[in-house]
Amino acid sequence: MEDEDFVKKLIAKWEDDTTEFKLSVDKEKVGKSICAFANDYSNLDVGYLVIGVNDKTRYIEGIEIHNWDETQKLIANICNSITPPVIPKLTRIEIEAGETMLLIKVNRSMIRPHRFKGKCFIRVFSTTRVATLTEENKLKTKSTASYLTFDALPNTHATLDDLDDEKILDHYKMTRKGDLLYVDDKRNISDILKKGFELCCDVADVSYPTNSAILMFGKNPQKFFPNGYVNAIRWEGTNVGGRMFDRLEIKGTLDSMLSTALSFIKRFMATESKIEPSTMLRVDLKEYPEIALREAIANAIIHRDYQDINAPSIDLYMFDDRIEISNFGGLPGGLTVNDLGTGKRYLRNPTIATFMYEKRWIEKAGTGIIRIFQEMNRNESPDPKFEADDKFLKIILPSNSRYKAFRYIEDGRNAAFRGEIESAKSLLTEATSICPESIEAWLALGQIFMDNDEFIDARRCFVKAKDLKTNSAMPLLRLADLEIREKRDKLFPKRVRGFFKEASSIEPNNSVLFHKWGVFENNQKNLNRASELFKKSTILDPLSSVCWQAWGQTEIRRRNNQLGISLLEKAKILAEQSDSTAVSWILCDLAWAHQRFNSPNSLIINYYEAAIKANPNDQNSIRRYAGFLEEIGQMKKAYSLRKNIGKRKVWKKPQYDEPKTKKEPKKSITNLKEGQIIEGKIVSLVNFGAFVDIGVENNALLHISKISEDFVNDVKDYLSKGDLRKFKIIYLNISENRIHLSLKHVSDKFN
Repeated sequence: MEDEDFVKKLIAKWEDDTTEFKLSVDKEKVGKSICAFANDYSNLDVGYLVIGVNDKTRYIEGIEIHNWDETQKLIANICNSITPPVIPKLTRIEIEAGETMLLIKVNRSMIRPHRFKGKCFIRVFSTTRVATLTEENKLKTKSTASYLTFDALPNTHATLDDLDDEKILDHYKMTRKGDLLYVDDKRNISDILKKGFELCCDVADVSYPTNSAILMFGKNPQKFFPNGYVNAIRWEGTNVGGRMFDRLEIKGTLDSMLSTALSFIKRFMATESKIEPSTMLRVDLKEYPEIALREAIANAIIHRDYQDINAPSIDLYMFDDRIEISNFGGLPGGLTVNDLGTGKRYLRNPTIATFMYEKRWIEKAGTGIIRIFQEMNRNESPDPKFEADDKFLKIILPSNSRYKAFRYIEDGRNAAFRGEIESAKSLLTEATSICPESIEAWLALGQIFMDNDEFIDARRCFVKAKDLKTNSAMPLLRLADLEIREKRDKLFPKRVRGFFKEASSIEPNNSVLFHKWGVFENNQKNLNRASELFKKSTILDPLSSVCWQAWGQTEIRRRNNQLGISLLEKAKILAEQSDSTAVSWILCDLAWAHQRFNSPNSLIINYYEAAIKANPNDQNSIRRYAGFLEEIGQMKKAYSLRKNIGKRKVWKKPQYDEPKTKKEPKKSITNLKEGQIIEGKIVSLVNFGAFVDIGVENNALLHISKISEDFVNDVKDYLSKGDLRKFKIIYLNISENRIHLSLKHVSDKFN
């Protein structure tokens, strides 16, 4: 009844700036009128279109409505054909005389000017007409949107139900601690958005979330911004278009996309430590400093132009030598590339920037580029580079030169493992050229030379590594290994001891160092000194069965039988927890010790039997047991054991013309294909991953980045030598016999 009285009052005062009559729902005429009222040129706040009234006579003639739903859809389609769309309030009115009218209430729009069929219509007195250029420009200055950025405008295609209430409440509690008015009442989400965050606007008495509210708290932001996601790719090599190591479309809210993008990069990133000479403190040098990376990705997310829903996604490309982050929108506010890093700033999406600041993903607005420069410098990385035009901005973060070299070191070691020695030398030489201060590069190259008896070149590399003065004992240990292997003159033992002594002054708590030194003295028959060194090694690493075993062996040789046996028993207890092969060898050492101590044969036999039981395939244990049986005259049993070893004697180096023992034939690499799930055994662990025997001629590579979805810092935390697993073949190069595997998306354990 109230609506009927209101309409009668409108009819009684004739048409004017805020009232217009139409006899029927004519798409053309209704569209022009709604567009004009939304533009509200006279700033009267609201306009009314009454349909069913003769505009000449003011008689209520009414309209026929056969299907109310279809009528509403017709009005909605007219409103959607206006640019930007208008959302009025539609009311159906039945008067006592039995006539039906439509009342369309149109509030002044925040987003003026509107256009219908490309023309801007305005209402002047009782006339609806096309605005002049001057009048249209005035509308722009009057529009609320003229001083609101796109992220602050309402999204009339969404509702408050498209937002995640829990995310809103969590952020409200975290950032508005002084105002807890609405925290525990989910019914007041719209109040929180309006009063707490200013992320909600009313249009025609309906509350709509702003664009930034959807991007920050939406259940599915990509429903409204289809390309508003991060396209992350790890490319092989240094160019787009090659093979992809991995690809991920990162979707969700802005903060979750940033977090996931960082995790994606970290999976392929490496960290190295160095000792700062001035402070003698450890400093971590990363392939890319995390703060710089975070600021660069956040910059792309915050400053992307979300208004164009057809704009491409943010591209996050990681190459061997750099990371490139490209986003649509170019530089806003008249900024140029030369302005970046100077402190000049212009926020395309200030509401989004505030949100990211409150989430602690960025520092104070305007400092992001400056921080990127600072962090790259602190990490000893090259300065970032920027490329921009009117539509795109690209940030390029070069990797730390150490890690460009690291890639070559990794490839060089893989080449050496495959037997491609010249290729390995070339790659490692390139690594030393890129990063001449990399001790790892010089040591790896020197190792290749030493393994191929190129002693002069090996010594040059190890000396170069030693001269870097990195407070690492490794170059000295390599020089000691070289002297032991080369034995170039009678003075080599003195030089070896000099290297070990100098190394121990650098790393006095290095158990491996003292163990290697002990092995050398043992081979030189200097048993007393060897015993001291093995004892030192054991004290430094009391959980190592190898240390206890070496010390025990030496004490037996020194005829300290009781002490030696007790040390070997300790080694056995430790080895039983992890390594059956080590247990077998230690049991053989105990049998040998009791032989020297003239213990009963039955006791010695028990030790040998236990050794073979611990590892039935250990030919060394079988050989030693057979030798003991021959000594005590049990020739038949010894002969039976010898048969198990095979025709050739395993303790001698096999001759090439001797018949080989039968092995299971290797499968051909041509029978494999990318994407195939295959079973394999881990045969060795390296710092960049693991090598896996999958039954073909060459072992396959499992890179550290393909072990787990989580960031893997140490391969040994996830894998052990001898593990049986199922792997996915992700790369297959038949011509080069190269196979790369992944454990991701594969059931965990071998069954």
